[in-house]
Formats: sequence, C-alpha cells, structure tokens
Amino acid sequence: MDSPTESGVKSSDVAKGSVILLVCLFLSRVLGLVRDTVLAAQYGISDQNDAYRIAFAVPDLIFMLLAGGGLSSAFIPVFADYLHTDREEEAWQVFSDVILAVLVVVSLLVIVLEFLVPTILTGYTAGRPEIRADAILMSRILLPAQIAFMVGSVFFGALYAQKKFLIPAIVPNVYNVSIITGALIGPHVYGGGIKAAAIGALVGAVIGNIILPLLVFRKIGGRFRPSFTFKHPGVKRFFILLLPIILGFSLSAVLGLVSQYFATPYGEGANTSVSAASTIMQAPVGIFGQSLALAIFPVLAQFVAQKRMDLYRDQISKTLRTAMFIAIPSAIFMAAMAEFLAHALYGYGQASGEVEKLALIANLVRVYAVGVPFWIAQSILIRGFFSLHQTLKPVVMGTIATVVFIGLCLGVKFAPVGTTAERLLSLAWAANISVAVLTAALYLSLEKLVGKLDFKGIAITTGKSMIAAGVAGALIFGGTYLFNINSKTMVFTFVLLAVAIGGGIFAGICKSLKMPETEYLDRMFAKMDKMAARFKKKPTA
Repeated sequence: MDSPTESGVKSSDVAKGSVILLVCLFLSRVLGLVRDTVLAAQYGISDQNDAYRIAFAVPDLIFMLLAGGGLSSAFIPVFADYLHTDREEEAWQVFSDVILAVLVVVSLLVIVLEFLVPTILTGYTAGRPEIRADAILMSRILLPAQIAFMVGSVFFGALYAQKKFLIPAIVPNVYNVSIITGALIGPHVYGGGIKAAAIGALVGAVIGNIILPLLVFRKIGGRFRPSFTFKHPGVKRFFILLLPIILGFSLSAVLGLVSQYFATPYGEGANTSVSAASTIMQAPVGIFGQSLALAIFPVLAQFVAQKRMDLYRDQISKTLRTAMFIAIPSAIFMAAMAEFLAHALYGYGQASGEVEKLALIANLVRVYAVGVPFWIAQSILIRGFFSLHQTLKPVVMGTIATVVFIGLCLGVKFAPVGTTAERLLSLAWAANISVAVLTAALYLSLEKLVGKLDFKGIAITTGKSMIAAGVAGALIFGGTYLFNINSKTMVFTFVLLAVAIGGGIFAGICKSLKMPETEYLDRMFAKMDKMAARFKKKPTA
C-alpha cells in the first residue's frame, strides 16, 4: 500500500496520474493521427483540406484570447487551495461562479465572431479564393464548440485538483472519434464535402466537454450554486491569475494559428502539410508532456499550499529528468523514420499519388522533431509557475517568444530567395528556435523563484539519453534502406519494428549506463499490467 508523505500526498500520486493520462493521451494522439489519415485519404492534401485547417483560425482565436489552456491552470491552484485547507463549500462556490462567468463571456464572444468570420479570414485566404467560402462556413460551424471547451476547462480543473484524471483524459478521444466519423460519412452526406468533419468536431466537443463531465459531477460531490454576484475572494483570485494570461500570448496557443497564416500563400496542400507534420510532432508532446505536466500540477499546487518547497523542487527536477529521458528518443526516432511515418499516415486514397507532398511532410517532421524536448519541458515548467500562482512571468516570456516566432516568420515571408519547400521548412525552424528560447527563460526564471533545481542531474540524463537514442536512431535510419516505402505492408512493418527494436536498444543502453529514469518505464509497464489484469478479471455479462 502506498504511504503518504508528510504533506499528505501519496508517493504514487504522480505515477498513477501519469499512467492514466499516458494511456488515454496515447490513445488520443493515435486517434488524432487516424483522424488526419482519414481526412487525407478522403479529401487529399488539397484545397478542400486546406480550407478545413484554415477554418479553425477563428475558433482558435477565442482559445487564444481567453487563454483556453490557462483557464484550468488559473483555476486549479485556487480551487485546490480551498479544497485542501478544509474549505470545501467555498471551493464549490468558486467553481459555480467561475463556470457561470466563463459561460456568459464565451457565449457573447462566439456570437460576435460569427459575424466577423469573413473579415478575419481575409488574410488567411489571401490569393486563394477557391477555399474562402468553405473556410468561412466551417469556421462558423466550429465556433460554438469553444463554449464547450472553455466550460469543460473549468470542469476538468475541479477534477484535476482532486486528482481525478480519467474523465479529462478520455475527452480528446471522444472529440477525435466524432471528427473521424464525420470525415468518413462526409463523401455520402452534406454535398460530399469535408464540412461533415467540422460538424463532427462540434458534436464531439459538446459530448466530451459538457455531457461527460455532467454525468460524473455528482459522483465527486460537486455542487453548482451560482450566486450571480461573483464577489467571492476566490473568484477574484481566479481572474487575477487569468488576466496576465489573457493579456499575453502563449507560443503553444498561437503556433498553429500563425503557421497556417504564413503557409497559405504557398499553394495547394501547404496548410495541410504543415498541419500534418505538426500533428506527428505533437504526438509525443501530447502523450508524454501533457501526462507529466497535468499529473504534476495538482501535486505542486498542494506542496505550495503546504509550504513544502523542498518537495516542490525535488518533484520539478525529477519530472524534467523523466521528460528528457522520454522526449529525446521520441525526437530522434521520429526524425529517423520521418519518410515512413508520412507514408504510413497520409499515403492513402486521394493522397496516395501526391508523392512530392508526402516528401515535404517527411522533411517538415524532421525539422519539427528538433523541438520535441523543448515543447515537453516548457509544458512542465509553465505548470510550475502556475502552481505558485505566478501567471505574469510565464505569460510575458511566452509573449516574447511569440513575438520572436512571428518576426522569424515575417523574415521567411519577405526573404528574397527560397523555394516553397524551403520557406515552409523555415517556418518549422522558426517554431523550434522560439520554443527553445522560451524553455531556457522559463527554467532560469523558475529557479529565481524557488531556488536551484537539479540542473546537473537533468544534464546527465539528457546527455546519456542522447547517446542511447543516437545509437538506436542510427540503426533505425540504416534500416530504412532495407524496406520498400511504396508497399503499405512494408511501411507498417518497418514502423512497428523500428519502435520495438529501437526502444529495446535504447532501454538496454540506458540500463547499462545505470540511469535511474529506467525505473519510470518499469513502473509504467507494471501499472499497465495491473490495469490489464483487473480488466481480465471483470466478469462478462
């Protein structure tokens, strides 16, 4: 049985949360890749697919303006503070007032933006009149989904604060399944267009972010008692924490928005190619980065509430070491088999004959892979700031990194030379440079707030992981010459073998280097075995 620490946190809290999130986020990222595979197969790397990607620009604008990702981050420490200091009634009063305020504000913003969609998308469709009408229509379909996402963020914040990870973790799966369903039936309904996928996204957002949380709300002792006064001190603290996030611009929030804007002028398939490569890059970031960051967040918030900064520093350092241990092989393996990943995921149906576009996606994946360790690390570091009720500093740094990114993209746009492919690859490099700058700034600034972190340990883990992953990655890259990329059977066989054999070689080298992080894998697989065993023991109907 797990024993609690002095602070009351069980030693396995982060591990359990990480495993649950890891499994569900892994499924989510797999379904995300399947979603893009279906979209490419059904509609090609084409104008229609480009219109679908651009349609998300206006809904994403709400996410950016209201800091959708920051809602939970601002709410969790406030809610957890009341919850873990025996003020549960007040915790639920804050929850009620915050969720009502979010509902009203986002609904009004959606109504306004429904009218402004054509104006906002003017820049995104410049020089591409053939995609404008579809992009506008799908954007209007997608906008109401943001109401569900924002309200759901508050629901999930309450669940995370109580270390309830399962429901928030399965929501992206519901969303992706709904989009896939829409994409599959699209050719048979709604005029045979990709617009059915947008309708699927709206339905999935409502089911996952509103209906599912409501079903479990009472089971966790939730109470909804809106006062309509919003005068509770906790509500004021929430908005104080959220305000700097709203005034700032998160690099992760605007990356897709800005990339799509600058990719549009480069012709048919440019938006889809950038989005497809980014989706592949985001798979390990979402699976490992989000699972670690979300699992550590409520624990850090509790350490802060209990003034145990020694435990706080230790937890942050260990989590960063684990992050590098996972991120580096993910990035190197991804780069080594980029061409096979592009063909395995997008080389079907209408996209199967678009060889040059598939090659472009592969090259974009190789560039984006460089940024994987930085994306994972910054997601953990940002949670470190938010758990301290410090939102201004990371937002200022995120805004600066965003300005750097936009500046680099403008440099690419106005560069006197460069092919279309080179310019698109330069956009990916701009993202890498910006996130690297942001990660370094976050780390140094967090140390000033909480004291020295274990930089030596993190550096040792990073170095050893690079050695082990470099050897395994070189073998994977060499193996690409032994398989025929034009055969789907060969492509899938290679990807599966590369992950299995490369992962085994990496783990073996790491164990020989006596890396303590290998225990993370042992614990993870042990937990998964226990979960599988419990599932098998359940009696069938």
